[in-house]
Amino acid sequence: MRLRRLAGRCDFLSKWLPEWWHLPTKILERDLTKFHQVKYIACLVMLPEHKLQLAFKHLYGETVGKFYDRLRMNKAFELVQAGVLTQETIGLEIGMENVGNFSTAFKRHFGYKPGDVKKKGK
Repeated sequence: MRLRRLAGRCDFLSKWLPEWWHLPTKILERDLTKFHQVKYIACLVMLPEHKLQLAFKHLYGETVGKFYDRLRMNKAFELVQAGVLTQETIGLEIGMENVGNFSTAFKRHFGYKPGDVKKKGK
């Protein structure tokens, strides 16, 4: 419902919804280990880059990059909470090359370190 309401504010969205909108999000969700360039995603859905960014901004309130970061951090939180994998493995699962980057990004996003998730019972 929200998509259709927002589509009225953005002319190009109204003619493309709902046929294509699931594609960019599915591309980002499919493989969290690598970020697909906006140019690549825009090409797949046959939209100019700026229109894709505008659509994300209207529909999700954030850019493609921020949307991708949120997906990765939410996946990381689920994995940390499960407690089965090490922080290094979780970092690799979401495309971080070292555990320091993962821990810093996790703390920036959630406000606490990955190790505190189990302790606080979040």
